[in-house]
Amino acid sequence: MVSASPPLESFYGRTTELGMVKRLIEQRVGAQIGFRGIGGIGKSTLLAQIAAEARRLAVTPYIVSIALDEQMTPVGFYRKLLDGLRATGKTTRRRALLFSEDALRPCETLLRRLEQQEVWLQKKVQNEVIATGGGRIGSVTVELHEQGGVATTVLMRDLHQAFVELVTRRLPETVTVPPGVTDYLPHRLLILLVDNLERARPDVLEELRRLRSGSLHERVLLICAGRPEDHTATNTVPHLLTCDLDRLDEASCRAWLTRAAVTDQALREAILRLCQGVPLLLRLCLHEVEQARAQGETPGAADFALPPQPGGEASLHVVEAFLVERFIERLERGGEAGERLSRLVRFGCVLPNFTDRDAIRALQIAGLPDDLDPLIRALREQGMMSGAELHPVIRQAALTRLAQCEPQHFRDSCERAAAYYTGAGRLVEALTIRLQAGEAISDEEFAQQVAAVARAGDLALARRLVAVVERFAPQRAELAWVAALARIDMARATGKRDAAEAELARAAAIAGEEPERVAALEERVRTLEKEQPLRDGMLLLWWLPRQPDSPDVLQRLLELGEAFRLIDEYAASTALLRQALAMAQRLDDRQGAAYALLSLGEALLRQAEVTAAQGYYQQALEMYQSIGDRRGAAHALLGLGAALRLQGDRQQAEERLEEALAIGRQIQYRAAQFNALRTLIALAEEAGDHRSAADYRLEYQRLLVEKR
Repeated sequence: MVSASPPLESFYGRTTELGMVKRLIEQRVGAQIGFRGIGGIGKSTLLAQIAAEARRLAVTPYIVSIALDEQMTPVGFYRKLLDGLRATGKTTRRRALLFSEDALRPCETLLRRLEQQEVWLQKKVQNEVIATGGGRIGSVTVELHEQGGVATTVLMRDLHQAFVELVTRRLPETVTVPPGVTDYLPHRLLILLVDNLERARPDVLEELRRLRSGSLHERVLLICAGRPEDHTATNTVPHLLTCDLDRLDEASCRAWLTRAAVTDQALREAILRLCQGVPLLLRLCLHEVEQARAQGETPGAADFALPPQPGGEASLHVVEAFLVERFIERLERGGEAGERLSRLVRFGCVLPNFTDRDAIRALQIAGLPDDLDPLIRALREQGMMSGAELHPVIRQAALTRLAQCEPQHFRDSCERAAAYYTGAGRLVEALTIRLQAGEAISDEEFAQQVAAVARAGDLALARRLVAVVERFAPQRAELAWVAALARIDMARATGKRDAAEAELARAAAIAGEEPERVAALEERVRTLEKEQPLRDGMLLLWWLPRQPDSPDVLQRLLELGEAFRLIDEYAASTALLRQALAMAQRLDDRQGAAYALLSLGEALLRQAEVTAAQGYYQQALEMYQSIGDRRGAAHALLGLGAALRLQGDRQQAEERLEEALAIGRQIQYRAAQFNALRTLIALAEEAGDHRSAADYRLEYQRLLVEKR
């Protein structure tokens, strides 16, 4: 049978990648390398092979492999790390002839206290979970200082500092001396292999980043693997995954087939075409060949021929579904043991993994034995397991098959699994399965639940719940709104007002003009406005035009329009100023209308819409003159002068500027005088009128002296 992680002698290809890592190990210093590739391309197998090669080279005994998942916290990551170090059997330091000590003890002490704190917080957050509510969280109000009997002063940075001390000073110095080197100083080196990087929480990724910083930089050789998922620019994943893992070359695939005694040429070619160089698919094919032989059948090329595809060449997903279907059918024909395995794959695929035997039993899969361990071991031997879970590719194919072929069983399995995880307080798994089953999520209820968890102090859990919803958003557009609303309430619950305003602005773009969504946002904005005026420009751009006419709203529209103009956001500025102009006219506020007209002229002039700008300046001038605002009239004349100059009407431009200069002189308005004189100097020099330019320049200099 084909194993999930082939032994050394059945590993094919990847010579380039193994060579790179081997050179890094032989250098005996810290470094970093990461492999990214699609599901089934052989990332986990490559890491297992690298671990075997590292042990063969025997440069250091400190070789630890960790498979990440969505549930692993930074505390859980360090638990795996310390357990891996302890498993090497090399962490005991000899202090005297009959006395030794465990180098891991300081880290272990801090880690246990952090684990106590984590368990306590989890219980507090989940103390009002409604078990029959489909994974819903009740209202939770918790004070973090109420933790009887458990120290709350231990922080993650304390554990990190203890780990730095462990790697740099406390572990026995066991790095081997390079061949032919006589003056080599012994030191410590940790080779850390981390799989499933795309599934890691951001705080776990941050701990990984810290392991490659500071004094650990030359002590930790970090080797990662993960899928090339989409990540934000600030995410650590793209910086850790640096090398693409390509499909296996044809020569390696043929060598694998030869070792499996697949000699029929037509069969070999059919398998090669079907697998497309993906190791997992090749394993599935070889498993099918071996099982057919074991049942006295002779597999042929026709057994590995896909039905005709409407789009031509089949995608990898189609091939995966085809092979998993064959795998399940083959299991079902394998007697009672095969039938049990088939049921576990078919219905157990709704679970994230098989670590929790009670979760499997909660699915009520008929025919499973009381002792599930032998069954899961047998499934692992079939090559279908990756760690404690079905391989992600196989799980997704089986999940799709269950939903399409047995929809009622799919719904029942999801319902039972969600109820089990809810009762166990595992809210992320419960939510994932509810979404997986296509269950509708109430936006308001989910936002309240996330806010309650955040207020209870477990911000990491709140973020994970939102991240689960966002992961399903590409397939279900309404979930983008659900997640956006939850992010708003999470920011509000933690007192991050600026973040709440930014999230509201982003949610407004998603909401569109759907009445219920707009009402939900307006309610939240009004709450923030009661506390203090909004500051986020994009949120104000959405909020202010929706408010009833009032002098206060008019003033804020004018100020916001001017602010957008100053940062060259002319489209937003123009829209706001036009709204302000309409409101001013409805309020019969001639001063406000004049200012809006003047600002519109400025915005349009900056966009080279000179004729339209001139029209707004002229209207502003007339309105300022009618209300006796000479300062405003001066500004309007300056704008008219600038517009006429751009249109090439030098004489009219000079007349408007002279009028603005005259008003400035009469009311001692220096800003108008300076601006008019600067433009008049430029116009005179353009026309070659150096005498006028000198006169204007002399007046300009006199104003500068008076200003001082």
